[in-house]
Amino acid sequence: MNDVEIQLQDQSGMWRTYLITINNSQMIQIRMKELKDRHPNLKVRAVDRSGRLIDMLS
Repeated sequence: MNDVEIQLQDQSGMWRTYLITINNSQMIQIRMKELKDRHPNLKVRAVDRSGRLIDMLS
């Protein structure tokens, strides 16, 4: 699978998946920025299905 999970770190420090997108760098950046715009004070990251970090916005 080439799915990437876009996650948000909640107030308790847990990472929660909010979106799943294809493993395409442009799509990942777009989805991460959309989520970050809605939650500017929280961290956003992209991880693959194995949990490996792909990208992060803090």
